[in-house]
Amino acid sequence: MKVANISEVSGDRLKAVEVERETYLLVAHEGEFYALEHRCPHLGLSMKKGKVEGDCLVCPWHGSRFSIPTGENVDWVNSFVGMPLPKWSHKMIALGKQPQPIKSVKLERQGEELHWPKNVGASG
Repeated sequence: MKVANISEVSGDRLKAVEVERETYLLVAHEGEFYALEHRCPHLGLSMKKGKVEGDCLVCPWHGSRFSIPTGENVDWVNSFVGMPLPKWSHKMIALGKQPQPIKSVKLERQGEELHWPKNVGASG
């Protein structure tokens, strides 16, 4: 299933797409293309306005960082709408929630198009 043209996904720009009624953020990283779950597992808020920093997607709300290639959580809640918070407050802002990963799917290239892999479901 085609999700985008390669030209629509470049640099650190995120592109939101819907796959099987689930929203994903498309991002280019080191010559590959990935679809990342768009909701942060901390509070379920959208990361559509998040930033790409290095090999991570950073949640715009509380600063959680997720590895683009794996979805692994690299840093859990450390800011409030982009403003860094002191280390002692991080657990309080986390509201008792433990770090969790997000889904990351490596997209397939077909010419100038990006396709969702056939063997990967969009939900779950």
